[in-house]
Amino acid sequence: MSDDGAGMSAEGVAHAFDRFAESKTIGDRALGLGLPLAKQFVEARNGTIDLVSEPGNGTLITVELPREMIITLKRHARCPGSVA
Repeated sequence: MSDDGAGMSAEGVAHAFDRFAESKTIGDRALGLGLPLAKQFVEARNGTIDLVSEPGNGTLITVELPREMIITLKRHARCPGSVA
């Protein structure tokens, strides 16, 4: 995923996945628990998540999941009421 927003400082990138890092608001968007929760979800499924960002140049987040996990997620998406 990527955006062309304000980007993050090197310090912000270093702490982006920290659960208890200070939350900051940029414009109308808040930076909070979303990235730490995403990292927890991805790593619990033996995947990786990486973040590259630079002030003024936006942010790129790359998520890689094992193929078996993607097939399982697709299967659950087709079955309303199923629990992952």
